[in-house]
Amino acid sequence: MARWWIAGIVGLVTLALTFTSWNWLTHSEQETVEREFERDAETFIGLFDRTFGEREKIAKSVADLFSGFDRVERHEFETYLELFALDDPQVESVHWVPRIPGDERRRYETEAAEQLERPHRLVELTADGQWIEATERVVHYPTHFFGARRDDGWLEGFDWASKPRVLDRMLHARDIGEPVLVETIERFPTALEHPWRRYFLAVAPAYDPHQPTETKRQRRDALVGFALVVAQTTIPPPEVAAEEGDFPFPLPEALDVYFVAQRDEQPERLVHAIPAAHSLEVWRPDEIRDADQLMHSSIIGTNDEVWIARVVSTPEYIEERHSPTPMILLIVSLLAFFGITGFVFLLIGQTRRVQHLVERRTRELRKARQEALESTRAKSDFLANMSHEIRTPMNGILGMHELLRQTDMKQNQREYVRLAEESAEGLLELINDILDFSKIEARTLQLNHTEFLLADTVSETLQTMALRAAQKGDLDLTYHIDEDIPATLIGDPDRLRQILINLVGNAVKFTDKGEIAVTVDISDRADDEIRLQFAVSDTGKGIPPEKQEVIFEAFRQADPSTTRRHGGTGLGLTIASQLVDLMDGKICLESEMGKGSTFYFTARFEIGTESYAETSDRIRELDGATVLAADDNRTNRKFLKEMLARWRVESTVVANGRQLLKSVDDLRERDERCDVVLLDVDMPDMTGIEVARRIRQRTDWEDVPLILLLSGRVALDPEEMSELGIVRQLLKPIRPSSLVEAISGALRFKPEPGKEPGAGEPSEDGGHTPMRVLLAEDNPVNQKVTSELLDARGHDVVVANDGKQAVDTYKEDPHFDLVLMDIQMPKMDGYEATAHIRQLQHAADEYVPIIALTAHAMKGDRERALKADMDDYLSKPVTADNLYATIEKYRKRSTSDGSD
Repeated sequence: MARWWIAGIVGLVTLALTFTSWNWLTHSEQETVEREFERDAETFIGLFDRTFGEREKIAKSVADLFSGFDRVERHEFETYLELFALDDPQVESVHWVPRIPGDERRRYETEAAEQLERPHRLVELTADGQWIEATERVVHYPTHFFGARRDDGWLEGFDWASKPRVLDRMLHARDIGEPVLVETIERFPTALEHPWRRYFLAVAPAYDPHQPTETKRQRRDALVGFALVVAQTTIPPPEVAAEEGDFPFPLPEALDVYFVAQRDEQPERLVHAIPAAHSLEVWRPDEIRDADQLMHSSIIGTNDEVWIARVVSTPEYIEERHSPTPMILLIVSLLAFFGITGFVFLLIGQTRRVQHLVERRTRELRKARQEALESTRAKSDFLANMSHEIRTPMNGILGMHELLRQTDMKQNQREYVRLAEESAEGLLELINDILDFSKIEARTLQLNHTEFLLADTVSETLQTMALRAAQKGDLDLTYHIDEDIPATLIGDPDRLRQILINLVGNAVKFTDKGEIAVTVDISDRADDEIRLQFAVSDTGKGIPPEKQEVIFEAFRQADPSTTRRHGGTGLGLTIASQLVDLMDGKICLESEMGKGSTFYFTARFEIGTESYAETSDRIRELDGATVLAADDNRTNRKFLKEMLARWRVESTVVANGRQLLKSVDDLRERDERCDVVLLDVDMPDMTGIEVARRIRQRTDWEDVPLILLLSGRVALDPEEMSELGIVRQLLKPIRPSSLVEAISGALRFKPEPGKEPGAGEPSEDGGHTPMRVLLAEDNPVNQKVTSELLDARGHDVVVANDGKQAVDTYKEDPHFDLVLMDIQMPKMDGYEATAHIRQLQHAADEYVPIIALTAHAMKGDRERALKADMDDYLSKPVTADNLYATIEKYRKRSTSDGSD
């Protein structure tokens, strides 16, 4: 009996567990189906919501184009569409529709025909698909400009006023001043061939920019026309999709999708229906709400009415997701009433099902993460493209300031130009920061690998900061490089320079007096690689401990007030940190309030194939020379001592002018002289200029060459140099290569009667030989800037307004020394024009260098230009120094080739 009780209890427990498990699985399955339905419904609604919003934005941007200019040419309209509209697969066509009063119709048709260079008449479409001449109306709204992904029926001249529903929405858009949607229009005549295909219009008004548009009456008076975007929303049946190919949306699976419109107190109106493949009919709005199926509703906002998207499941949708697992569990559990085996198998099956669910959810999460990453990358690419668009007018702004500074102006006018130029350069620095940040975020920034001189790179970087440091007054810029570091390295000097500029510029910004020192030491070294540690130290106010952890984050600064006091984006240290990561390094900070800060970072480089001594013939000329030098900065004295010793130059380096004069007198007593004297211009007890005068008072030292070291000070004019016998002036921090050239030139210097000091030294640029330059540039401002800069150097400039004109000009007269080729131009871009010119040169067995000019600064732009058979690449804004340096480089090549 006890066994029966035990068996009964076990049976009852098993039965209870069976029905409990069956009920739980059934409910869980229903919830799963509902969640999947909600996800599928939100996916389709989200796609359409973005579709409607994006098309309204396109219509608004096209309308803004015509509102912003008194006249828009057809090629400008087509170029605009190619850049911003027609790459969208859902955009079928874009129309510019001007407002034409009825009494001006014939004049408009005549002028439009002349502008479009073909007959132009206003037409409309009958109900049976026949084109006829448009009916006379009070106001016509014809398609004037038209652009489409394919030409399949829309014609210029179609009068939209012939479509009452469309006209009503156009006039409503005019009154509210915002884009609106016109739902479910059939595109004719192709809609007759594909009855399932439906479209909607995005309509945006364009107003006369010279008239007010605050009120409805003002907007009606200021209206000049409309921008219309025709977009496809229809998802075809599966059998049609198999024949037609890819469509912008995935096909709904056993789901009916409806769009209904609700405006004010009017009844709901069916806008568009996308029934599932097996649906037999389209429901009315009241039937949709009463449907005994799963339903999801969402509001899609427009400017003037509410559109409600409703997704309804079909019985097939539920059946396809129905699982037999609950029934199987029930049967097996009932059998388990007589044995526990079936129950165990059920648990195993349930475990597998849970595992599959987990795997599916994991795949969904991975897909969602990938979509998020792609979205972030798309935003960064958009930001980079916007930065490029800003760089083009910046070229004209900075170029015009460069030309204006070369004219005769009053003192206050020159000050205004200087302030405007500083503001423009600040804006350009901001744009460059945003562009670099966007490239880093989009993972498109890559490092170059070129051989460079480390000392020259560091010194050139600090020289760019010398003037800013000098403006602070008592602030020195110094650097020291470990003498065991190879002179030449392989890496990206431009990005290294950018890191140092960010760190040193930050130090200059927050340091009023004292010293900013850059030191470079060896962190680790292998056979062909070396890891360097850079340190940038200042004597500024320091950074609070609580701020030190966040300053490397984007848009964060140690003191929020610095945005107003010192300016900046808060991106400099973030970009520096990201670049250090790309160089396989680390960056950190040490700071103490009131004593200053030190930024440390490491970077990995390959060791160069040549040493500095092996690459400079001038260094061998210095062997055995004697030099006297005076500098009040201890770091600078250490640099001079080590560098001169490396070049086998005997040197005496002292701390001030009086000590140097004493060294001069000691040499005179021994009847000896040195070969060259180096003088720091700014020393506390006696300036370098005063020391130079006193040296010249020693009659036996009148012809000793003097080299002046400047610290942001304005250089001496030729008369002062002649009076003091100064043969060269160098800006500190000193580049080693510049110091070698200066000392070498001073050793060769032999003064001649009536000849100024320095005249015996060869000019660094060898003079400016005029060149004949072909400039291909479509922007009038950039044409004038570049032409004026070249004219200032005596070059003969021939301007071509586009790539085709550049090719024709070269074909007629190929006798040019250089071609400056803009990349983005109408009719023919720079790449195609370069290819045509190269063909002409190949046929004539000639070669003329071609330099790319472009506002692009993204990954691969330089490589693409070089791959297109261009010789070099200049990124806009093009500065006068960069332009002249590039011209000079190819002038020297031309001279060298001609002399062989």
